[in-house]
Amino acid sequence: MTDSTEAQAELPPLEHSVDEPAERVEAEDDRDFDWRDTEAVIIEEQPKTACYWNPMGQVVLRQRGGPCDEDAFLIFNLEHIPALIFALKQMVEK
Repeated sequence: MTDSTEAQAELPPLEHSVDEPAERVEAEDDRDFDWRDTEAVIIEEQPKTACYWNPMGQVVLRQRGGPCDEDAFLIFNLEHIPALIFALKQMVEK
């Protein structure tokens, strides 16, 4: 993990003066930006996600459904949580 000084050193220089009016900078950014630019977009939209215990002592992962969809649920018994966490860690480390 890097500290804030290292992270700031890696950022590219600003392409505009910090003294420029925000409206002008925003107008330039809007004109030149394309949401289909897969290198610029770093986080796609995703549903809100919750994690909680149900009354039966199971872990519930729940994602909010869209306007026409119901919420999605994943339910895990307590004894399977270590295996789930292990598998997720393995996926992240690859």
